Amino acid sequence: MDIKLDVKDRKILECLDSDARASLGVIAKKAILSKQVVDYRIKSLIARGIIKGFKASIDISKLGYSSYTVYVTFQNVNKVREKEIFDFIVGHAFTRWVVSCSGKWDLAFTITAKDAISFNQTLKEILGFIGPNLGDYETNTVLDLVDFGLSFFFNKYQERKVVCESAQKIEKIDEKDFIILKELHKNARIKLIELASKTGLSADAVNYRMKALKAKGLLVGFFPTVNLALLDYSWYQVLLHLRNLSEAEEKKLLKRLSSLNGIRYVVRCIGKWNFEVHVVAKSNLEFKEILVELRNIFSDYIRNYDTNIILEKHKSTTLPEGVKI
Repeated sequence: MDIKLDVKDRKILECLDSDARASLGVIAKKAILSKQVVDYRIKSLIARGIIKGFKASIDISKLGYSSYTVYVTFQNVNKVREKEIFDFIVGHAFTRWVVSCSGKWDLAFTITAKDAISFNQTLKEILGFIGPNLGDYETNTVLDLVDFGLSFFFNKYQERKVVCESAQKIEKIDEKDFIILKELHKNARIKLIELASKTGLSADAVNYRMKALKAKGLLVGFFPTVNLALLDYSWYQVLLHLRNLSEAEEKKLLKRLSSLNGIRYVVRCIGKWNFEVHVVAKSNLEFKEILVELRNIFSDYIRNYDTNIILEKHKSTTLPEGVKI
């Protein structure tokens, strides 16, 4: 179902995508509307299912965690068993992203872990649960992720933020800071007074701590969770295996990707693939056109590539339950 948004709704969504904690007054000024109308329209976007919530993006590498993406094919699996597998992985305390796919892979999920030993333990738990239904699998270690937000929707193809997955410095925070992170992750638009009540701090103290968490790089940004299917977009993934690249070559490629229509995320990895490029498009034909452009950009470097259609996102979080301080 394709829901049409008018100019004002699009402007409000653009403001929220830039900063989901922006006040009604700030959004109203940019959208040339009253605060009351902005409030009504945001509630309408939520009621129509276009906005599913507001979350903080948190860089847990600053807490000493790394991320690993796993791609799986099934064998001899029926719908009931497949649901059991997805429910198990979604419910795992150390998974942060779980999707069902069509293409080379049936399932993809990302595990958060303190180290390779912890990752291996979680991976064994999950693969053990899949058991005889496991066909093949591959793993990638995530280095970093460039998030382009909803820039494809507003024809502004520039990166919005970078979520680093390989922090050089581990930040020390206390339990109050961690509560703030968890509450903002659940609802990025939570009011300061509510955060103060949950932490036992004053609103000014909470505001000060939020600024400190941003300065440390733990709080990366605030964004709306948008149902792209309602806006008539499908989600695709291109997994690229490239020849060895210099740092200068990688920066050059990332810069070229930032101007390409339809890019949602770009993930740099170590493993079978060097880059995971997430693309949104309104049709398979549109995706094919973007894929041709991608191949042209990487033509001097590609060894091989795989593509996936992401059918459904079952879980997406930047602060999994298992993360502790």
